[in-house]
Amino acid sequence: MSSGQSSHPFATRFFSSGTPGAAFEYNLRIYLDDLYKENFCERLAAEYPGRDIVHNLLLFYADAAQTLFWKQDDHYDEALRAFSVLVGHLSVTELDLDDLFYVFDLIEGFFDYEQEGTGPDHLPWLRHSIQALSDLFQEERHRNAIEDALDDTTRADFVYLISIAGWFYGADEFDLYMSFASKHYPELALSNARYWLLNMSDKQCQRFIAWARSCLPPEQHSGPLSRTEEYTKTQKAILDVVISERVHILRSPQDRRDFMAWGLRSADKFMAAKAAYMLEDIPVSEWPEGSQAIVEELFSLMQPHWLSYKGPPGKGAYVKSKDRLGDLLEKVKGAGR
Repeated sequence: MSSGQSSHPFATRFFSSGTPGAAFEYNLRIYLDDLYKENFCERLAAEYPGRDIVHNLLLFYADAAQTLFWKQDDHYDEALRAFSVLVGHLSVTELDLDDLFYVFDLIEGFFDYEQEGTGPDHLPWLRHSIQALSDLFQEERHRNAIEDALDDTTRADFVYLISIAGWFYGADEFDLYMSFASKHYPELALSNARYWLLNMSDKQCQRFIAWARSCLPPEQHSGPLSRTEEYTKTQKAILDVVISERVHILRSPQDRRDFMAWGLRSADKFMAAKAAYMLEDIPVSEWPEGSQAIVEELFSLMQPHWLSYKGPPGKGAYVKSKDRLGDLLEKVKGAGR
């Protein structure tokens, strides 16, 4: 922030005020009280406060958007009136890519929150401001800046650009993520798997699986499995996503067998255990050779209090990992092996 505006009453950073460790809404109320003491809405409407202050308030609203927008609280009313003023200031401010990322956070905070019922009373009149923010992305200067940045897949912020390009310009997000993953930052791309891997078409899934296979060691088609593979960070990220989201990603029996085998061969006991849980879904007679020995070894390594998530996301439950592995061994006994 420039020294000329450092003493401005709206220059304080949101997360620098309040009480460390206190509830978010408590600190939000403290911050708003400080703004309100300075006649926040009226002063903001009286004159353009300068780019640094506009930027600081943009960061604040991006951080607080879901609470301000989706909570019914009279204490937020002035902040919401001031928000419409800030939107007007943003329309005449030179915005860089970082600013546009925060603007996008604001828009997502409005549309992506899963509310119950119809939401607070202020939502209808707030939509006008949100639309004005959305219109910023259709301005030629901003669209050109985003499209130019998309030409550089080495950017660490490429995932944010993908979201903006998909939301506002109808870009093929899967294609952009695949380029990002296969060329430069696979772990970062895979950390956003829920955005681009869970609703793939069959053709897209085949393309992703082909890439994932190319990153992993050659399949071993003979001999018993053993936990000898020390996987790289990229290989671990691939196996973690594919095995965790196997219901969506592993669509053929061969893919399920191969990725389970890659996981079971991991020297990392937690990765191997994730793969071992895939054995729950198949008869013991179809287990790969060496699976039982791996399950027995994992059972001995697991601490009694370690947990794993069993079941579909949001519908399953955490259970003790040792119990799951013990159930697999009981399944072996029941099969007479």
